[in-house]
Amino acid sequence: MNIHPQSAEAYQLFHLGTLAMADVEANGICVDVPYCEEQYKILGKRIKTLKEDLDKEADVKRWKHKFGTKFNIDSDDQLGYMLFDYFKCNPINTTKSGKPSVDNETLNVLKDEHPFLEILINLRKIQKVRDTYLSLFLREQVDGFLHPFFDLTLVHTYRSSSRSPNWQNLPVRDPVQGKVVRKAIRPRKGHRLMGIDYSGIEVRAASWYHKDPTMLSYIHDKTKDMHRDMACELYCLSLKEVNSKSRYSAKNGFVFPEFYGSYYKQTANDLWKNIDKLKLVNEVTQESLKKHLKKKGILNYQAYERHVQRVEDNFWKKRFPVYTQWKDKQVDFYNEHGYVDLLTGFRCSGVMRKNQVINYPVQGIAFHCLLWSLIQVNDVLKREKWRTRIVGQIHDEMVADVYEPECSEFIDLVQRVMCYSIRRHWNWIITPLEVEIKSTEVDGTWDEKKELKLTA
Repeated sequence: MNIHPQSAEAYQLFHLGTLAMADVEANGICVDVPYCEEQYKILGKRIKTLKEDLDKEADVKRWKHKFGTKFNIDSDDQLGYMLFDYFKCNPINTTKSGKPSVDNETLNVLKDEHPFLEILINLRKIQKVRDTYLSLFLREQVDGFLHPFFDLTLVHTYRSSSRSPNWQNLPVRDPVQGKVVRKAIRPRKGHRLMGIDYSGIEVRAASWYHKDPTMLSYIHDKTKDMHRDMACELYCLSLKEVNSKSRYSAKNGFVFPEFYGSYYKQTANDLWKNIDKLKLVNEVTQESLKKHLKKKGILNYQAYERHVQRVEDNFWKKRFPVYTQWKDKQVDFYNEHGYVDLLTGFRCSGVMRKNQVINYPVQGIAFHCLLWSLIQVNDVLKREKWRTRIVGQIHDEMVADVYEPECSEFIDLVQRVMCYSIRRHWNWIITPLEVEIKSTEVDGTWDEKKELKLTA
């Protein structure tokens, strides 16, 4: 990784960032050791029961007969053979090498036909919680604290990484895995754990490069909502017919994938699946969006894919044409020079795909905003001898162990630094910045954190 040779400021950011991360590592994250030990035993018993249940399944007996002494319930290759060669199931997804995948989506689709898969899914989830997370917590803890490393020099986008344990890879989406793991994380006595995150930072960071007027209008005008507008187009809805679920589907199934380089065939498939998966309905009539789309002349998936193709064409050519021009110029510059520069003074070079050429500069500066803010906040906490301390960092979020009497003042501090001081430091930040804060109760677990309502 090469720092831009003319940017002393880039070097200084990582120099001070490394020192701040050393403080974060030394502060440590409180882990409930008795809880981890208890859960480890409980999950061990559950794993034993699930394996016994699997042994009773007819399909697993066939699997054992086929492989004999080489039978391994944890082997994806054996499972793939049984599903796609022996049982003749239709593949749902494929791996990078083109083989039929046995990922969670595939297993969830096939479990109605082969019930043993539901037991296997639960077994793998529980094994991962016990063997990947709880055992790692117990091995790495020192006197009830984890001290994960946070590195700044290992990721090509100039973002951070974490190890021993990887604090940035704790399960979030899966409710079973996430709840067990997050309940192990606690604040110090009389403290709260807070996660302080930039709101919509990558969309804003991209706008600092391309300066598309439509995008800037969405960011500056809070009455406008890009994700709601796209839900209208994608599902042929009026504004009053959109609800939070259809907006969520448009945001995560189309808008962000398109920004990160996806295209209509992939997004259309996800959007169509979301209708059933999220039970999407017309907010006014309460009818399923598939039924609603049929009334609009979109009778099947093939017609819907063509519709999404038209939406995508309009998205890039008419809604965000300046953004499109910037992407083309960015790729042309890379093809000619072999590198792209970040606004913070770093340079990404080497072999990169088109999506990486566009996304790396955005992802890099989004993290650098968090890093700069973390440095400033940490400096205040140390200089003024607060009992509050920063104990972790997850992508564009800092995690703080906040002493309750300092809570209000700490929130004021992070808002001031992250929303205002940083804009004076980097004048290329041309949009307002906002933070979101999620907090536990005093002495609560990380699993219990809730969003705080903030005043400007």
